[in-house]
Amino acid sequence: MDALKKNSGHSRNLVPKVPRNTPNDIILYALTTEKAARCMDQFNTLVFYVEKTSTKPEIKKAITELYGFKVKKVNTLINKHGKKAYVRFDEKDAALEIASRIGAI
Repeated sequence: MDALKKNSGHSRNLVPKVPRNTPNDIILYALTTEKAARCMDQFNTLVFYVEKTSTKPEIKKAITELYGFKVKKVNTLINKHGKKAYVRFDEKDAALEIASRIGAI
């Protein structure tokens, strides 16, 4: 029996990298639901819909550039509507100040 040669030339279904130049290309809009308001009050966290191919470091950098507050942590999830980013801030009441600045509350 001949040894079978492994086919390493198969294609993967990877998401192509899209060039993003500005933070406005990454951050689409802020979510203004009751759950998002509860996260803002209890955990100093804002919820944003972001570009589906963006990474956590890109989101963190974009939020810092747009709003000028230091980001402590970014959690993401993908659902049928797009990609959500839960952005937690270091400073107390930073989420409330940003939300009032962008008109989310």
